[in-house]
Amino acid sequence: MRIGELATRTGISVCALQHYDQAGVLSSVRQDTGYRMFTPDDIVREHLRGPLPVQRT
Repeated sequence: MRIGELATRTGISVCALQHYDQAGVLSSVRQDTGYRMFTPDDIVREHLRGPLPVQRT
């Protein structure tokens, strides 16, 4: 599923999901089109994990 669908299903913003993907908290596969693709396991993992870590700069 694309990042927008993951955002809708988890209630986490696309911007936050992109940040977590870049930080290695989530793992995505880039399609030839450039879209990030996530699996249903990402949804389950995020709901079980609870709040995601915030990196302060």
